[in-house]
Amino acid sequence: HDSFGDVGACLTELYLNGNELTTIPDGLCGKLAGLRTFNLAHNKIGDSEDATPNDDGGGDEVMEDADPVRAALPGDFLERFGGPDPVTGLCAGEEGCTVRLEGNPLTEHLKRRHVEEQKRMAKEAAMEAESTS
Repeated sequence: HDSFGDVGACLTELYLNGNELTTIPDGLCGKLAGLRTFNLAHNKIGDSEDATPNDDGGGDEVMEDADPVRAALPGDFLERFGGPDPVTGLCAGEEGCTVRLEGNPLTEHLKRRHVEEQKRMAKEAAMEAESTS
């Protein structure tokens, strides 16, 4: 990533989607100051070696880290773009810049965790409504 030189300030779109990228190099985001579109969708970002199969036998992997976003994304990325939305996989930290991370193990994990939390909250609400009627 040191080879960007002056191009990093002029580069407005970078499409790295559909590869097998597992990490984003620390410091890369500072070198790409002109980015307005950064597509990292459908890679392997967040594909942790520490992942273990679910207990349900489904074979899906679960990230063991308590904060998978900080484990998978470098600090300069998070500072500039923020973490991915659990439903869409979009990072909305920098106004006017679209960063796509959907389809990566990280965002799939966040989406599953979000859906599980929504189900849990709906179940609690139903139980609460049932107990008050």
